[in-house]
Amino acid sequence: MVLPRKCRSVNNRCSSIPKLSLTKAGDGAQRSISRRRNLADKLGPKWTVKELTRYYNSYYKNGKDWEKVADAVRNRSLEMVEALYTMNRAYLSLPRVATSAAALISMMADHYRNSA
Repeated sequence: MVLPRKCRSVNNRCSSIPKLSLTKAGDGAQRSISRRRNLADKLGPKWTVKELTRYYNSYYKNGKDWEKVADAVRNRSLEMVEALYTMNRAYLSLPRVATSAAALISMMADHYRNSA
């Protein structure tokens, strides 16, 4: 790679080469961690296998009608139900034939294991 003429000297500062900022990358990582913590807080207490199974079945029956999904789960608020979806959005957006309640339960067990 050939540097522009004014940048060839070691002592010259080159204004045309962008400088990397470590704080920007760190800030993004911090925001991501903070966002995951907020979602985990919104989930409430640990979800049981029965609640996750009800959630899974109700989600595929009712879609994103969170009121119906929350009613099916019973002991969870609308915010908790939405937080569970947000946390597992990529998985839950797959076709139902590619997913299972057991896999959702396993992913949440991993989440609780890693957050402890």
